[in-house]
This record gives sequence, structure tokens and C-alpha cells, in this order.
Amino acid sequence: VPARRPDRTSPIAMSAKPREIDVIGGSVVLIGHGLLTQIPALLREPKLAIKASKFVVVSDKTVFALYGQQLLDAFEAAGVSAISYVIEPGESSKDRLVKERIEDFMLEQRCQRDTCMVALGGGVVGDLTGFVAATFMRGVPVVQIPTSMMAMLDSSVGGKTAINVPAGKNLIGAFHQPRRVFADIDLLKSLGQREISEGLAEAIKMGCIRSAPLFDLLETRVDEVRALEHDVISQVVYESVRLKAEVVALDEKEAGLRSTLNFGHTIGHAIEGLA
Repeated sequence: VPARRPDRTSPIAMSAKPREIDVIGGSVVLIGHGLLTQIPALLREPKLAIKASKFVVVSDKTVFALYGQQLLDAFEAAGVSAISYVIEPGESSKDRLVKERIEDFMLEQRCQRDTCMVALGGGVVGDLTGFVAATFMRGVPVVQIPTSMMAMLDSSVGGKTAINVPAGKNLIGAFHQPRRVFADIDLLKSLGQREISEGLAEAIKMGCIRSAPLFDLLETRVDEVRALEHDVISQVVYESVRLKAEVVALDEKEAGLRSTLNFGHTIGHAIEGLA
């Protein structure tokens, strides 16, 4: 499939109503503010429903302390069964041992193929939970709730899942599309400026390779973007996800075009490997 020309239309202004973006294979991203406690109810609506008898929320200690109980309470209020598994924060948790522990926990809890996993966290939680979902009972649905800028703009969308091994980063994994991604922009308010800036690199990358207007927006409204000003950051998140969804729909398994999304990643992983 030939590469599409970079988008040169103006970024779409966000309304107060959450916006939906279709990715591929029924995967849908919902972007808005204040979504977290609405998620269990949304998952029962006909268009977004996932048939599951039990939801398994995976998060790390830092994120769970901020948002985990709110989400579990919302599941309970919606009359939906949900359990949780909490891991240590950081890249060291994205390995075979932690994956095995999550799987053993799920088996102990008598989870079956009608289980849906929920990743509440950043890239580590999303990658790890997605890979568990890809292999547990030969594959169960997964919902992504990204809480970091990088996860919201990039890693939660598109179905790449993986763990790290001694030979390198993200070498064992699978393509497993999340059934739903809930990008609640309000969750970004808990981030520090460094985490915000690191994540915005993904939006800058997308602007460079796919959309001049997005790049212009980031360049001309830097202070508003970094301050998470409501309308501006909503545009940045929406456009970044929309553009990635376009690429994933054209090249899900990274046979060609999708490799352009690795712009900057290769040297970044090399530096990580030497650190």
C-alpha cells in the first residue's frame, strides 16, 4: 500500500463530547475528559460493549494509588465483576517473571476465556498487560487506559505488546489489538513536566512524518501544550492518535509504512541498551 501524503489540513477542534477513532479490527479509541469513572458503564453500551464475566485490572503501585480504587468502585457501581493485580513501577516489571505471576493469579481466580484485561498505566503496564491478554487462554480481550503522555499518544494504540528479555527490549511479544482505548486527558494532570515533555516527543514525531499543521501547533503553542490547556492538549492527543490509527489501518503488522513510526526509537533503544 503506498504511503499517504502527510496531512495538511487544520487539526480538528475538540468538542466537549468524547471523540471516537476507529483503528482496525473493531479497535476503538475514545478521547475525552473525565472518562475514568465512566468506563465500566461505557463498556456496557451496545457500541462499546465487551462480553466478559470478569475484568482484571493490572496497574503499578504508583498509578493504582491515584486511580485504581476509583476504577474498581466504578466497576462495582456498574454491577460488573472486577479484580486487580498491582506490579512494581518501572521497566524491570516488563519481564517473563511478572507475566507469569499475573497469569498464575488469573488462573487462581478462575479466569476463563470470557475474561477481559484492563491495563491502567503507562507503557510498561500497557505492553505487559497486552501481552498477557494475547496469550492467556490463547487470547482474551484487553482494554487500555493510558495514564502517561507517551502511552496515550502512542503505545496504547495499535496492538503492539511485548516484554523485555536479557537479549534486548521488546523482543518477545505479539500484535494484539486492544478492543477499546480510553484516553482520559484528565489523567495527565498527575504527571510532572519531564514526563509530559518526554511523551510529547511522540506528537512531535507524528507532526514531522505525517502532519505539518500538528507540528505547527506544537511549535507555536508550546506553553499551552505543556500546561495541558484543555482545548490545545485535546487537539494534540486527538490528532496524534488519529494519525497513528491511519498508519496502523494501512500496515498493522509493520510490513512497511508503520516502520516510519519508529522514527527516533531505534537510536533511543540503542542508548538505553548502553546505559
